[in-house]
This record gives sequence, structure tokens and C-alpha cells, in this order.
Amino acid sequence: MVNNQDIIFDKFYGAWTGMIAGNNNGLFFENKYGAEPFNEPVNGILTSIDRYKHTTWAFNVYDVLLRYGAMTDDDTLMEWLLVEEIVKLKRLPTATELGKVWVDNLNYRNYGEGRFAIEQFEKGVEPPQHLDIDSGNPETEYFKDWGICAQIYNEVLGLLTFECPEKLRSLSLMYGSMVNRREGCEAAVFAIALQNGAMRFSTIPEILEYAFSIMDQNTLCYQELVKARDIALNCNDWREARKSFLNGLPKHGISDAIPNSGLIVIALLFGEGDFSKTMSLSMMLGYDTDCTACTVGGIMGALVGEQAIPSSWKDLLGGVMTNIIWDKWEGCHLYDKYAWNLPEKITIKELAEKTLTAARIVKDTL
Repeated sequence: MVNNQDIIFDKFYGAWTGMIAGNNNGLFFENKYGAEPFNEPVNGILTSIDRYKHTTWAFNVYDVLLRYGAMTDDDTLMEWLLVEEIVKLKRLPTATELGKVWVDNLNYRNYGEGRFAIEQFEKGVEPPQHLDIDSGNPETEYFKDWGICAQIYNEVLGLLTFECPEKLRSLSLMYGSMVNRREGCEAAVFAIALQNGAMRFSTIPEILEYAFSIMDQNTLCYQELVKARDIALNCNDWREARKSFLNGLPKHGISDAIPNSGLIVIALLFGEGDFSKTMSLSMMLGYDTDCTACTVGGIMGALVGEQAIPSSWKDLLGGVMTNIIWDKWEGCHLYDKYAWNLPEKITIKELAEKTLTAARIVKDTL
């Protein structure tokens, strides 16, 4: 168990730095590598023409990085909002209270099941009652069960519960059910437990063992992620492991929680505890890479600490996360506040300090 205050803070700082770096660089690769992985190592945040290998709108992510610092999106914004609300209330918000925070803050309405949830909360429907309302969109209905939003909105709970891990599962399910049902919520439990484990254990196998230990073994999510682990442990090549895992899954989409969580397992095991190698794999493996690289970055950043993160993964961030949104559907030239009531920017160090403060509040008030 970690107990040195400087080490604890370095881990919080590292977790946020890793999440932000993974999210910003993962956007270059997002949903571009489904059938086959990307086969060139990724040695840091892309700063050159290489970004155009992946997507035509990559300039706009890069433009924000050059002009302002790291860009926030739903992978990091929702967690920043939770931290701010805990510090403000001096306790954890209820799901209903947090839903109101989303409604009051969000300029951009997010995607899929997250967008539907926010629209329902704006109408006065309290979570999780909205999950029983037919969206009229078969894709949204599908993602209520299989989507990744519960995971990407809540990973910071792993940090917030580092001193009270016995509360991790119940909080994961409470906040996860604001957007997803059983399988999506279970993927959130897994990701949050990985983040929590990275605060308290020193090796990837220990972290994975802990995360599996608090999952519901009767869920498909648990069963498929165990398969991903076993496949990775019995393969010599990550490409072979990826192919075997994905081919063995039921029919799924590129942004589903279960395949992306399985790719996280493969990246962690083949990354062998090395920050750069693991981050690189999280993008080379493909699928929903802004989400998976954000998750992996948080785990690895907490594991090694901010001081040990190579400069190639953090220099371009400028130590800052900006509360900014760009619109790729409208030509990528619109920059505006993502969350109206948050400051225009926050240093990553300050965000880590606020998260540590919030974690103390969580421990003292649960």
C-alpha cells in the first residue's frame, strides 16, 4: 500500500497526465483500425505529418495542442466535472445531482448513450430511469447495454477510492448506470478497478488480478476479458492475441465496451509495465483508441508516476488541459467552451491536486 504523500501525489499527477496524453493522441487513431491493427510504433504524441496517416481532421487536435495545450473531451471532461462537484459539495454528488451538473454545463451533447442520457436528464428524468425509455434509435438502445460511456466517464473513481477500495464497485455501478446497463457498467467496474489497482500495486499482473476479483463473474464482460488475458498470456505476438480475441467475440461494434476493454488487457500485458510501450500498443491495437489510450494512460501514469513519464508523451501538453471543444463535423474550425461553468483551462498539476482533495473528501464522507 502506498503511503508516502509525495509518491501518492506523483501517482495522481501521473494518472491525469497519462489520461490526457492518451486521449489527445488516441484521437488521431480513433475508430480507424478495426479489421487490422496499425503496425508502426507510436513513440509519443504525434507532432508531424504522421498524424495524417490516420485521419484527415487530425490537424485540428494538433492545432489545439500547439495553441492552447491539451484538449478536453468526454473522456476527461466528465471526470473533471465530478472532481469539481465533490470539492464544491464536500461530498459525493448523487447520480441525480451529477446529471444536473451535466445538463447545466455541457455545450456539446456527447455521443450515443451519453447524449441520450443527458437529453433525458434535461427533461427531468432521473437516472437510471431513463434506461427504460425507448430512445427511438436502435443504435442508442444497443449502446445502453454495450457502450463505453460508463467506463470513460468514471475512471477517475479509481483515484477517488484509492483509500477506500471497498466502495469502488458500488460507486462504479451507481454512476455507471447513469448511461449504461449491465455489461457496460461491468466494463466500467473493470477500468475503475485497474486505475485503483495502479495506485496500490506495483505490477500489471497484480493490478489485473485485483480488477478481475471484484467483477461479476456471471457477466459476459468478465468472461470475455478473462479470455483476453488468457489469450495474451499464451501468445508470443500481440497481433496474434488481438486477432484471436476479436475473432472469438460475439458480433460487436468498434466502440463497444467489451472488445475495447479486452484490447486494454492485451496492451497492458504486452506492454510489460513500460509506459511508452504500453501506450503505443493501446493505439496500435485500434478500435476506440481515444478511449482505450486514455484508460491505459491513466493506469500506467498512476503506476509509474508523473516524473517517470517520458517527455515525448507530455511536453506537447504544456502541462495544461483546456476546456475547449472543436467541431469536426463543421470543418473543425469552431473552438468554444466545452463546459460552461468550468474555467477555460486548468494545469494538470492543479487538476491532480483537486483530485487528491476530492479523494480525501470521499474517504471521510463515505
